[in-house]
Order: sequence, then structure tokens, then C-alpha cells
Amino acid sequence: MILGPTLPTCTALPGVRPSNFDGPDSDEVRRFFIDNALYWVREFRVDALRLDAIDKIFDISALHFLQELAAAVHEQAERLNRRIFVIAESDFNDVRILRSPELGGYGLDAQYNDDFHHALHTLLTGERARYYEDFGSLQDLAKAFDEGFVYSGQYSPTRRRRHGASSKDIAARRFVVCAQNHDQVGNRLKGDRLSAVVSFEGLKLAAAAVAPLTFHTPFVHGGGIRGSCAVSLFRQPFGSGSD
Repeated sequence: MILGPTLPTCTALPGVRPSNFDGPDSDEVRRFFIDNALYWVREFRVDALRLDAIDKIFDISALHFLQELAAAVHEQAERLNRRIFVIAESDFNDVRILRSPELGGYGLDAQYNDDFHHALHTLLTGERARYYEDFGSLQDLAKAFDEGFVYSGQYSPTRRRRHGASSKDIAARRFVVCAQNHDQVGNRLKGDRLSAVVSFEGLKLAAAAVAPLTFHTPFVHGGGIRGSCAVSLFRQPFGSGSD
């Protein structure tokens, strides 16, 4: 149990209760999360931390929490004579996440590139629902290979506004790419994997796109190597009447 003023007095979205990273008494909250990260690094010797859904971190303070967290982890790594990576899950297409603090960024080591997945998925499956509406051309995938972000400031039909910034100057290895992951499978209504949606030839194309043909950092979803067709319904809402 976390005791203390962990929640802000107001939230940006209905139904969302983010942690208090920038309000009154937020110093202790920030310290709690940073100490937790350092504990995993020190006691369990993890070599990377994946920060899930950073879009739910609301912080308007001068020193953003992500920058403070990344700096603390990197300082700990230096003391331990190790290399520890801080990786963000983000669809902001915001290069500040990866840029160094000297260049006005937060200094994280890498981030998942959803644009790569969406561009590849739409070409393989033909799906265009929801956020897939923004993708579907071979040029999108080529841009993901070449630059990282597909949306680098142009209009997004799904968001109904301009989205993203150019990531041309960010090294490809700092983008984690995949043909499927726990979010993209688990968020589907039936939890169906790519192997249940495309042919074996399509799976081979997906594997080639993620691993041998890219300088990005590849991520392989559990069961992906052997082409598992097992559904992955990892999100079961409470109160649905199911056991």
C-alpha cells in the first residue's frame, strides 16, 4: 500500500487517476517511484526498465519526472559499473523522450515505435479500423524503416490533428519494433495473434521486417518465434460476471 498524497487534486481525463508527479507534496511520490526502480536494478539486477503508458504521466514541473527517473537509473548503473536501459512505451512521437537533457530531452535510452507496427500490420492484414486508419501504404513502412516515426508533424485522421515530430536524427537502434506485442494482441476483441490473421507467407514477411531487415531493436512477442495461434486475452474486466 502506498501512503501519502499520491493522487493529484485534479485529473486531465475523466476516469483517469494518475499519480501526483507535480502537485503539492509530490516530491515524496516521485521519490517513491524512483526508489522502486533503483530497487529492481540493485536487488534483482534487471538490465532494463520498460515504462508502460507514459502518456498517463502528467507532469508540468520544470524537471520532468521521466528525466529525473532516467538520470537516477543511469547514475545507479554507473556506480554499479553496469549498463541499464530505460525504455518507454509511447505513441506521442515526441523526440524529447529520447533526446539528451542537454538538447532539451528526457534522456531515455529507447522507446517502442508503434508507427512501425501499425504500418506493417496494415500492409499484412488490410485492417483499417481505429488507429490503423492512419496507415496502409508501403511508403508508411518505408518511412518507419528510414526515419522511425511515420507521423512527424502531418495530419492524423484518427486524432483529427497534426501529430508527431521528425525523428530523422535519432539512431534506429533506439526504436523497439515488432510485428505484434502484448498490447496489440491483447487489445484485440478476440485476442487473436498475427498467425491467426495472415498466411504463413505473411508471417515470414513480418519476421523478416522485424529482424534481419532492420537496424532497429527487434521485440518478439511470446510464442511469436514458433508462430503460436493461442489467443492472448490478458485483459479481463472486473465485474464482468466471469470467474
